[in-house]
Amino acid sequence: MEGIFIINDGLNPVIKELDYNKIDFAERKNAFDFDNFVVAMFSTYKVNKLIIPIRLGKYSTNSFNGLTLGLHIRLTNKLEEKRLIPLIFIGEEDLEEILLLTQDNTDNPAYILATRGSVYTNDISKVQHFLEEEKGVTNLEKDVLNHLKILNSGEESSHHSIANIWGALRLNEVLNLKAFPSNTDLIRKSKELYFKFHTSINTPDATSYIDLNPIDCTDKRILLIDDEEGNGWYSIMKIILKNADLHTIKFMGRSFDEAYAEAEFRSKKEEWDLILLDLRLNPIKEDLPNQIMLTKDYSGSTLLQIIKESNEGTQVIMLTASNKAWNMKNLLDLKADGYYIKESPAYNFQSKFTKENFDNLKSQIENSFNLSYLKNVIHITNQCKAFISTNAPIRSDRYQMFYDRTLSAFEIAFELLKKSGLDPKYRKLAYLTYFQIIEDYVFQKENFEIVEKNQCYVDNRKIRVIDNSTGKLIWKLKFNKGSNGDYFTLDDETKTEEPFIQTLAKVSFVLAFKFKQTNTQLLKWAEINNVRNKKVGHGGNSYPVSVSEILELLEVIRLLLTNS
Repeated sequence: MEGIFIINDGLNPVIKELDYNKIDFAERKNAFDFDNFVVAMFSTYKVNKLIIPIRLGKYSTNSFNGLTLGLHIRLTNKLEEKRLIPLIFIGEEDLEEILLLTQDNTDNPAYILATRGSVYTNDISKVQHFLEEEKGVTNLEKDVLNHLKILNSGEESSHHSIANIWGALRLNEVLNLKAFPSNTDLIRKSKELYFKFHTSINTPDATSYIDLNPIDCTDKRILLIDDEEGNGWYSIMKIILKNADLHTIKFMGRSFDEAYAEAEFRSKKEEWDLILLDLRLNPIKEDLPNQIMLTKDYSGSTLLQIIKESNEGTQVIMLTASNKAWNMKNLLDLKADGYYIKESPAYNFQSKFTKENFDNLKSQIENSFNLSYLKNVIHITNQCKAFISTNAPIRSDRYQMFYDRTLSAFEIAFELLKKSGLDPKYRKLAYLTYFQIIEDYVFQKENFEIVEKNQCYVDNRKIRVIDNSTGKLIWKLKFNKGSNGDYFTLDDETKTEEPFIQTLAKVSFVLAFKFKQTNTQLLKWAEINNVRNKKVGHGGNSYPVSVSEILELLEVIRLLLTNS
């Protein structure tokens, strides 16, 4: 019969009695070898039906390589319809003996003998009959997959690893990232029967995309904290985060406590534009069957909270194989700046989801880059808060109320800035909120006191800055009109009338005489005041507030609040 072949290892005497085309079986040491053999066999030969001795190779006395070969045929997606052909297994043992001898094998290879499309006989005279009668597999899932029981290798973390390998390979495939050479350890792992079994159960559509707008991460310093970085995720992120200075924490081959301690230290002590943080860093304890954990108790969540307590402005995107809505919400409640769902064999996601999931990750990364300056915002804010906490007890009740308003303003402004990555209008609102701190500061008589319009003081009446005691109205600063806005310089000016004392003047007096600022620094303050008037305060909707303008305003606030 055409297309009938028998696997021949050159050692099995039974094979000599069967007169069919032979395919030589060299010794196969691992799943990668089996996979290569299967793919090459169907590429080379037009196999319609296959006879397989259950024992193959020189170690056949204590192994069932023939059954393993059959599993690889059934579970190799690349073969498509070819993997559905009839498989006729031959051997010397009774079926019960085979089941007994293979009961401790995690692959349970003998289960294939109970599936449709496969038959076993220890009577070679019946081989021809089975070849004529057996029709092969009709429905892979119902006829084969539902009857197999392929377990993991016994390592507690292997299910976690399989999920991560799946996610990395799936993203690589759909986005054509070309992140993995064909002989890498990751590709080799993907050929193991446990992994192939899950990929056969969950076979997504084959649609692929090319990322036409890669993220340019030049000059961006990024930290990847993922216990599975060695299972593809570092290679994936290296491709996605083009030109980034990408660092990672090695978890594999060392204790969890050691790796976690390094991750905590580096995430807090070094400057990062973005941290990518996996939810489960310790799967031996966090990925156990029938275990329910609160989102906040996962090791990744704990580290997220530590990072945010150190500096809430640090941008952290969480990586997780969970797609549970409450986990996502809880991560955002813990102040994560975004999340990416790693695909898992537990869910049969189609390519469209993979692409949308990736596009969402790109959007979050770019938004995080736009907000990386928030680290500086928090640094300044925390300095101001620390000073307030030590200075407030010695202040009057009225001044303490100013401090309370200031603390609230800091919180409100920061929340607005967090939204500004998606809509720049929030940066304007934050600017106004910060500016009100300065206006409130000079409203406190300890800082700027107006006894009357011709008698004004700064710094608890230590310095008189508007004076009429000589019979002339003298301002200790000179008013100037510039093309980019009004400003003051260090020079006395005689006034012929009493002008209205606005915020520009009040703050300029405080900066010049309480904090000994120069003309250059007074001009910088005037530019800040002009931003408030022209871009923010008077309908300047077409003029966005820049990050540098926010930080310049905060530097003035820091000077005022931490040197009072």
